Amino acid sequence: MQRVNWAVFGAGFSAVLAQTLIIREALALFAGNELVSGIILALWLVFGGVGSLVFSRIKLGHAPQRAFARLLLMLCLLLVFSLCFLRIAPSIFGLPLGEVIDLNMIVLISVLALAPTCMVFGALFPAASRILPPERVYLFEGLGSFLGGIVITFLLLEILPAFGIILIAVAILIFMVLVLEQRIELVFLPFLLLLGLIWVNRVEFLFRRIQMGSQDLVGLDESRYGVITVTKSEEQYNFFTNGLYDFSYPDLYSSEQAVHYALLLHPEPRSVLLVGGGIGNSIGQVLKHPNIENITYVELDPLLFRMGEVYLGENLGAEENLSI
Repeated sequence: MQRVNWAVFGAGFSAVLAQTLIIREALALFAGNELVSGIILALWLVFGGVGSLVFSRIKLGHAPQRAFARLLLMLCLLLVFSLCFLRIAPSIFGLPLGEVIDLNMIVLISVLALAPTCMVFGALFPAASRILPPERVYLFEGLGSFLGGIVITFLLLEILPAFGIILIAVAILIFMVLVLEQRIELVFLPFLLLLGLIWVNRVEFLFRRIQMGSQDLVGLDESRYGVITVTKSEEQYNFFTNGLYDFSYPDLYSSEQAVHYALLLHPEPRSVLLVGGGIGNSIGQVLKHPNIENITYVELDPLLFRMGEVYLGENLGAEENLSI
């Protein structure tokens, strides 16, 4: 029974990694707001409940442990499917890049991406409860989920792209299957699978390029706040945050319009608070006003500063009157 305890723990750990990542990917694809979050979470609960209900009515005979192991293997495949489907959905459905997707399409894509995976997630608890007492399943799954939430929030999202995190979740699940099946001679397989982390950035870039459609993707980076992609059209760089168009550079007209209309309404502006939009010449436009003494620039994701410096050559830290 000890190995079943560890398998349930590992399933809870991997499940939180996958759940966090898939919901995050869906929110990025749909430019997530409260409505989109509610739809995704509601579908997750509904299909998870359906999976739990259906599996609890299935008669397994005398092999509940093997059924649990097969569910874990099935989950490995479905996690990869959900992530890949969310990445290629814009190409499949011909969705315009950088625009808000309509509600019907959000629901359709979410159902297709989440339904099979969530139903297997839902089936894990009744499957494990046929091996262990339900209260013990709650305990070990909860402990695994708690630890998984800490690891993905404070570590994995900072150092690995989405496919790298999914690869770790799949490797853990395969390891737990081998433990359950007592196939110790094959325990090297999940560690061999982790060698794929060497090429994970190339895979990530390839799928993001498919997701961006006809855009020439030149830059990609990710933080706990979201995904920033950079495309190039001739000499112009276009920045997208979580799939939505953010700004272009050079785009003198837009930066002038965003800055000067507001500042000219004040007879003698001295202090400026700029909330977002500072990358891409807006700071330079503010400094054209001779009475400006200091600028405070606030951005949700500090990754934008690094991306701006790499692709636009903007070193905002060199501005004496600027606080970031």
